[in-house]
Amino acid sequence: MNLNKICNMINLIGDDIHQETEHKVTKRKYHYNNIIVVATSICILIGISVAFIPMLMNHVKFSIQNGTLPGATEINPAVMYNGSIYYWNSMAGPVNKLPQGILPKGYEYVGDIKYNSDEKLTQDLQFIAKFEATGQLYYSKNDPDNVYICITTFWLDDAYVKFSSQ
Repeated sequence: MNLNKICNMINLIGDDIHQETEHKVTKRKYHYNNIIVVATSICILIGISVAFIPMLMNHVKFSIQNGTLPGATEINPAVMYNGSIYYWNSMAGPVNKLPQGILPKGYEYVGDIKYNSDEKLTQDLQFIAKFEATGQLYYSKNDPDNVYICITTFWLDDAYVKFSSQ
């Protein structure tokens, strides 16, 4: 075959076939579904970690020697009553404006807590924390492992908080 015959044969091919064989450059469509799936997965992971970290922290027990709290820079809110040290129960959290009748049965007013900045608990009704607080302590002989404090701080106003000795 010579060059003239090849050119004539190419001219016989229709334009529609030429257009199909041409390479077309198209913009890639961006799939937003992938971004939504990744963002949802990240949100779920953050939600699960936020839910389980306090539960894991609640299982950590601190040893107390001579009435001082562990860690020189970290003071965990605590109160002393009847020679026992009670810690803020982080899982219970504060309950704002809890009426007296809602306290568990048998809890009675003992006295007002006194903030102690010395980081040591040496006498009953002393309270130590990184923040100053005032409040009233409630105790029950039927439940010696827990006390409730109606506490007022710069961020809580007459909120009941459960403290546990364990």
